[in-house]
Amino acid sequence: MNNKYLKYLNWAVFTMIDRSTQDDQKSKINVAGAFSYPSNAEDFIKTLPADHKWYILDFDRLERFEEFYNFVQDINEEYGEHAIFHINDGGFLVDELNCFRYMLNIYVDTKLE
Repeated sequence: MNNKYLKYLNWAVFTMIDRSTQDDQKSKINVAGAFSYPSNAEDFIKTLPADHKWYILDFDRLERFEEFYNFVQDINEEYGEHAIFHINDGGFLVDELNCFRYMLNIYVDTKLE
């Protein structure tokens, strides 16, 4: 982001658009807001509709999170309840895996909420 107005907005509040509604059958990120600090993003989430699951992540990791989200859906379809055993097969770094699994509450199974 080289725009002088946006260069300090490093944090995104977003939700995921389900893959079943997309032509390419891939879930997409839908950004609701951009913020300088995660605390501002947390305050913003409180004003958003509760019928969606909202996430906060720095902009540098958004694309990778979308890839991970789609990967989890793919292994769920392919392996079912055994998908958790294939979570490391996606080529994600350990830091990415830890961050994204924490965000999605993926610990003993790969069910997405």
